[in-house]
Amino acid sequence: MQTWCKIFTIETSELAMVAGSVHKITLPAPKAVSPFIRTARWGLLLAGVLYGALRLKYLQVREVGIQRKNRAIMAKRKADYDQWMEYQAEQSMKQLLRESGME
Repeated sequence: MQTWCKIFTIETSELAMVAGSVHKITLPAPKAVSPFIRTARWGLLLAGVLYGALRLKYLQVREVGIQRKNRAIMAKRKADYDQWMEYQAEQSMKQLLRESGME
Protein backbone atom coordinates (compact mmCIF):
# COMPACT_ATOMS: atom_id res chain seq x y z
CA MET A 1 0.00 0.00 0.00
CA GLN A 2 1.31 3.47 -0.91
CA THR A 3 0.18 6.65 0.82
CA TRP A 4 0.32 10.23 -0.46
CA CYS A 5 -0.48 13.24 1.73
CA LYS A 6 -2.14 11.03 4.37
CA ILE A 7 -5.36 11.26 2.34
CA PHE A 8 -4.91 9.19 -0.81
CA THR A 9 -3.99 5.54 -0.55
CA ILE A 10 -3.58 3.24 -3.54
CA GLU A 11 -3.03 -0.47 -3.37
CA THR A 12 0.00 -1.81 -5.22
CA SER A 13 -2.25 -4.10 -7.25
CA GLU A 14 -4.22 -1.04 -8.44
CA LEU A 15 -0.99 0.60 -9.60
CA ALA A 16 -0.16 -2.52 -11.60
CA MET A 17 -3.60 -2.43 -13.22
CA VAL A 18 -3.18 1.22 -14.24
CA ALA A 19 0.32 0.62 -15.60
CA GLY A 20 -0.79 -2.32 -17.75
CA SER A 21 -3.96 -0.70 -19.04
CA VAL A 22 -5.61 -2.06 -22.17
CA HIS A 23 -6.07 1.46 -23.55
CA LYS A 24 -2.38 2.19 -23.91
CA ILE A 25 -1.68 4.34 -26.96
CA THR A 26 1.65 4.14 -28.74
CA LEU A 27 2.45 7.03 -31.03
CA PRO A 28 4.69 6.73 -34.07
CA ALA A 29 8.00 8.58 -34.16
CA PRO A 30 7.64 12.20 -35.30
CA LYS A 31 8.46 12.87 -38.94
CA ALA A 32 11.30 15.17 -39.92
CA VAL A 33 10.17 18.67 -40.88
CA SER A 34 11.44 20.03 -44.17
CA PRO A 35 14.17 22.70 -43.87
CA PHE A 36 12.08 24.93 -46.15
CA ILE A 37 9.10 24.70 -43.79
CA ARG A 38 11.31 25.34 -40.77
CA THR A 39 12.86 28.38 -42.45
CA ALA A 40 9.43 29.64 -43.50
CA ARG A 41 8.11 29.30 -39.94
CA TRP A 42 11.02 31.24 -38.45
CA GLY A 43 10.83 33.85 -41.20
CA LEU A 44 7.12 34.39 -40.64
CA LEU A 45 7.65 34.55 -36.89
CA LEU A 46 10.30 37.26 -37.31
CA ALA A 47 8.12 39.10 -39.83
CA GLY A 48 5.26 39.05 -37.32
CA VAL A 49 7.47 40.38 -34.54
CA LEU A 50 8.77 43.14 -36.82
CA TYR A 51 5.24 44.03 -37.96
CA GLY A 52 4.05 44.13 -34.35
CA ALA A 53 6.89 46.44 -33.33
CA LEU A 54 6.24 48.82 -36.24
CA ARG A 55 2.49 48.77 -35.64
CA LEU A 56 3.00 49.52 -31.94
CA LYS A 57 5.23 52.48 -32.79
CA TYR A 58 2.64 53.81 -35.27
CA LEU A 59 -0.22 53.43 -32.80
CA GLN A 60 1.72 55.10 -29.99
CA VAL A 61 2.29 58.19 -32.15
CA ARG A 62 -1.38 58.18 -33.14
CA GLU A 63 -2.49 57.79 -29.52
CA VAL A 64 -0.65 61.00 -28.54
CA GLY A 65 -2.92 62.98 -30.87
CA ILE A 66 -6.01 61.19 -29.62
CA GLN A 67 -5.09 61.90 -26.00
CA ARG A 68 -4.52 65.58 -26.82
CA LYS A 69 -8.03 65.82 -28.33
CA ASN A 70 -9.52 63.95 -25.37
CA ARG A 71 -7.88 66.34 -22.89
CA ALA A 72 -9.35 69.33 -24.78
CA ILE A 73 -12.81 67.74 -24.78
CA MET A 74 -12.58 66.88 -21.07
CA ALA A 75 -11.46 70.44 -20.22
CA LYS A 76 -14.47 71.85 -22.10
CA ARG A 77 -16.83 69.40 -20.38
CA LYS A 78 -15.38 70.28 -16.97
CA ALA A 79 -15.83 74.00 -17.66
CA ASP A 80 -19.45 73.42 -18.74
CA TYR A 81 -20.08 71.23 -15.69
CA ASP A 82 -18.57 73.79 -13.31
CA GLN A 83 -20.70 76.53 -14.88
CA TRP A 84 -23.82 74.36 -14.57
CA MET A 85 -23.03 73.52 -10.93
CA GLU A 86 -22.56 77.23 -10.17
CA TYR A 87 -25.93 77.98 -11.78
CA GLN A 88 -27.59 75.15 -9.82
CA ALA A 89 -26.08 76.39 -6.55
CA GLU A 90 -27.39 79.90 -7.26
CA GLN A 91 -30.86 78.57 -8.08
CA SER A 92 -30.83 76.42 -4.95
CA MET A 93 -29.94 79.43 -2.78
CA LYS A 94 -32.72 81.51 -4.36
CA GLN A 95 -35.24 78.72 -3.73
CA LEU A 96 -34.03 78.34 -0.14
CA LEU A 97 -34.43 82.10 0.45
CA ARG A 98 -37.95 82.01 -1.05
CA GLU A 99 -38.99 79.05 1.09
CA SER A 100 -37.58 80.58 4.27
CA GLY A 101 -39.27 83.94 3.59
CA MET A 102 -36.04 85.95 3.69
CA GLU A 103 -36.26 87.15 0.11
